[in-house]
Formats: sequence, structure tokens, C-alpha cells
Amino acid sequence: MEHWLEYLGLAGAAFLSATIFPFQSEAVLFGMLMAEHYEVWPLVLAASVGNILGSCVNWFPGRFRGRPGDQDPTCH
Repeated sequence: MEHWLEYLGLAGAAFLSATIFPFQSEAVLFGMLMAEHYEVWPLVLAASVGNILGSCVNWFPGRFRGRPGDQDPTCH
């Protein structure tokens, strides 16, 4: 894997797009696919790993924050 920095960049783009930041990792993935310098499976793997890690970052605050009104019993 000689293009590991590019794959890392794709993973970073997928990570950002899976969090609250508006980012288009699909455009990055499409551009890399159209460049035909990269193999498909490492691109899919990098995008998947970045997306999963970004989703985990979103899950943690939602998991431990709770629902609105859970902390205040007068909101029922």
C-alpha cells in the first residue's frame, strides 16, 4: 500500500462526514475511484473504518447525555 497517506485522508474525510460536521466523503471516494491509481478494496476499507469511528464519536455523547427531560423530573 504505497498511497497510505491518501487512504488515511479518505478515512479522515469519512470520519468528518459521520460526525456533526458537514462534509462529503462520497465526493472524495468518487474522485479517488475515478483517478484509477488506487485499488478498490483499500478505498472501501478506509472509508468504512473512518465512517464507523465517526459514528462511534457521535454515539458516546448521545449515550451518556440521555434524553431531554431525563435529568429533570419536572419535565414529564
